[in-house]
Amino acid sequence: MASYPQQDMSDEQLSEFQKLSNEYVPEVTGPLVGERQSSTAIVAEYASADPVFQAKTEALPQKYSHYRTVRGDGSCGWRAVAFGYFEALIHHGDPSRFLEEETRLRSSSNILNMAGFDPFIYEDFADAMFDLLRDVASAMQAGHAEQTLLAAFNDESNQASILTYLKTLTAAWMKTRPQDYAPWLLEQTVEEYCNASVMPTSAEIENVGLSALKDTFLSPAGITLEVLYLDRSEGSEVNMHRFSPVNHGGFDVGTVRLLYRPGHYDLLYKLQDLPHAAASVSTYLQIASQTHREPICAIGMPDFLTGFAGMSYVSPHQAWPGWQQQLAGGPFRPSAWEFEPDVLQATAQSPLQTAMFRK
Repeated sequence: MASYPQQDMSDEQLSEFQKLSNEYVPEVTGPLVGERQSSTAIVAEYASADPVFQAKTEALPQKYSHYRTVRGDGSCGWRAVAFGYFEALIHHGDPSRFLEEETRLRSSSNILNMAGFDPFIYEDFADAMFDLLRDVASAMQAGHAEQTLLAAFNDESNQASILTYLKTLTAAWMKTRPQDYAPWLLEQTVEEYCNASVMPTSAEIENVGLSALKDTFLSPAGITLEVLYLDRSEGSEVNMHRFSPVNHGGFDVGTVRLLYRPGHYDLLYKLQDLPHAAASVSTYLQIASQTHREPICAIGMPDFLTGFAGMSYVSPHQAWPGWQQQLAGGPFRPSAWEFEPDVLQATAQSPLQTAMFRK
C-alpha cells in the first residue's frame, strides 16, 4: 500500500505554503548535483529571512551536518532521489549489491510491459541506469565511486536518461496498481496523473509521485526515504516525514534524506551518512631492556569500538579472538639484544596512536 505524507497544517498555513511555493524561483545555474558542503551554509542563506525560517535553519546543523545542492530545473526531486539511491548503495559498502539491484530492475521490465510501454522506447533509458550501476560498482573497488557518481550525474545526457527511466518505471508502477494511488488524486485518474505530472520532462515530482517512486525504486532496495520540510509550520525544527521500506527482506541498506523548501529539493546528510575510510596511523611500541620480558603482542581492537563517533573501522586482522598474535618468532623468550633500536615503530590500521611501556 502506498504511503503518503500528511502534515498537520491549518488552512492558513497551507495557503501560505502554497504561495511561497508559487513564488519560489530555484537556482537554475551551477552543477546539476553539487559537492557535499556544510549545512551551516543554509543558516547563512536564511540569516535575514523570516524568524520562523531562521530558527529552523539554525537548528538544522545540529542533526544534519552536510547538504548537497541539486539544480532547480524542474527535475530536482527526481535527481535527488536517484543520486541518493546510488550514494546509499556506496555507503553500504558491498559492491555485489549493485549487481543485485541491476538484476532486480531488469526484472521490472514486466511491469513496464504490463503498463503498455514499448521496450523499443524505454530500453535505452534503462541501459543508462544499468551501465551506471556497473560503473559505480567497479569504481568502488578502485576507491573512487563518489567521483564517478558525481561525474555521471553532471553529464546532462546521461542523467536525463536515468531520470526518464525512473519516471517511466514510476508511471508503470502506478498504472498497474491504480487502487493504491487513486484515493490521493483529485479529479484525475491515475492514467491522467501520470501523463500530466510524472512523464513530462519538466514535471517536478509531487507527493503522490514521490510515494510511488519510493514504493517501486527505494523500498525494494532496502532504502528508507526521509523528507525534511522547511516551512512555516509550528516548531523550531524542520518537520520530518519518514517513508520506511516494507517487504524488502528485512535488510537496511541506508537512507535518502531530502530537504524540501517550497518548490525545490536538495540532499541532506547526517554524520553517519558520510564516507569514513580508515587511515593508516603510526603505532609505537616502547621496549625496555629486561631479558625476562614477555613476547611482544599485537593488541587488537574489538569491533564494537567502531560504533563510537570518530572511530574508523579497524582492520579485521586485529579483531578478537586473534588479539594475542605474537610478533616475535621462535619458541624462546627474545633477548634484549634482539631489539635495536629501543623504540620499534610499526604501522597498523587503527584509529588510535598507542604507546605500551614494558618494565
